[in-house]
Amino acid sequence: KKGGRSDDSSAEECARLRTQLAAQAAGARTEADRAKAVASEAAALRAEVAEQAAELLALRAAAAEHERALQHAADSMSDSAAAQSREELKVYMKAAADSERERQAERDEAAAALAAERERSQQLELQLADGAEMEAASAKAAKRAAAEAKQIAQEAADARIAIAVADAEAAAKAAVEAAEEKAEAAERAAAGADEARRAAEAEAAAAAERQAASDSDATEARRQAEAAAAELQAARDATGASSAGSGEEEVAEVVLDMDFEAVAAARSDFDAAFCRDVAASLGVDVGAVSLLSLAGGSVVARFRVGGVQGVAAQLGGGSGLSTGAMTEFNGGSLVGVKSLGPAEGGAVAVAEVAPLA
Repeated sequence: KKGGRSDDSSAEECARLRTQLAAQAAGARTEADRAKAVASEAAALRAEVAEQAAELLALRAAAAEHERALQHAADSMSDSAAAQSREELKVYMKAAADSERERQAERDEAAAALAAERERSQQLELQLADGAEMEAASAKAAKRAAAEAKQIAQEAADARIAIAVADAEAAAKAAVEAAEEKAEAAERAAAGADEARRAAEAEAAAAAERQAASDSDATEARRQAEAAAAELQAARDATGASSAGSGEEEVAEVVLDMDFEAVAAARSDFDAAFCRDVAASLGVDVGAVSLLSLAGGSVVARFRVGGVQGVAAQLGGGSGLSTGAMTEFNGGSLVGVKSLGPAEGGAVAVAEVAPLA
């Protein structure tokens, strides 16, 4: 957040500097245009002054020529006429001198205006140079802000990756622990089945020995052998279950974090996904899983697994239930298991449960 505020303030400062520089540049261009116009006027004025100077020189030449003519005429006329001509010449020369002074004043004024405009142009050039430096500094600040923003984004991406890796490692660890617990339960069940099988075999051997020792006890030996065979068959059946069967199977109830209306709208697809997940979690065929009922309140499903008792315990109270197929049915949104345990009413006889239509 701190980095974000710094980026915003840097961007605002850059925008303010650009606006200020644009205004200064516009003002400098206006002043430059004005200086150009004044320079053009000064050039025109210098041309006019030069023209007037040429006229003045021509006037002086004419006056000199006139004075020579008057002098020549004075030599040939009377003193009074000569005096009058000299007075006229003085008046003419005075007018010419006044005209020259006025033109000189105009030239001085034009030169002063031209010097002022030159100084003003130099000041504008300095302002433009300062503006260019400020714009370069603003560009550098914007570049630094962009680099800082890029670094912050990279750090945030690295942090997200680290969190994702940690979550994946935790999920993998939980899955390994659940698999180990399931393997230990299966090993305990197999050990119990082996022990029952050995006991049955020992009983059958003893019965056979008793039958060979005494023909009179043949009927009893046959009965005991049949009992032993029945126990052996029960022990073999227990190899695929957690304990010896009594003709009843546990009904389990699981509460899933799903939308019941979405499940009800595609019931057959959900049933198939649910059975696949339960079968994969227990390592049995999909056909052994029976979905008995569904109810609302999230999604409450009751089910049993043929030939398997203690389903809720083997699924670790929900932690060992895989929900991959149901997650795929749910559009990729992970399906969570809120709870899993034996259904109220306990186990039911297999013959009492009909498949869900």
